[in-house]
Amino acid sequence: MTSYCFEKKPGYRICKRIIVSLNAEIILDDESIAGKIENLSEDGLYMIVNPSKTSFDFSPESKFMIKIHLASRETRTFLCKVKWSYKTPPHELTNSLGMEILAPYAEYKDLLNALV
Repeated sequence: MTSYCFEKKPGYRICKRIIVSLNAEIILDDESIAGKIENLSEDGLYMIVNPSKTSFDFSPESKFMIKIHLASRETRTFLCKVKWSYKTPPHELTNSLGMEILAPYAEYKDLLNALV
């Protein structure tokens, strides 16, 4: 896959986004929370997470497993790190999350290639 990223300023990369609508789950220990991935980039993903009564902490640097449900009924699971998060306005009923893919990165790149 060709890299679609460029450095806007030192230490700050901008990557082309692939618009998707994929169901996903964030998993921590034996808890999971459902959400929808809105876009993917070479470095990570943006997703909206449904309201939950779980004890998930979405602070930056938090690490979770994310299970992506593909249209083919297959799933892919990746270790991710929260880069940023905020409660989605106006009612703050959902969380918006920017997540970096940590591992397995090669499998994630294969998934991107399949979606492009």
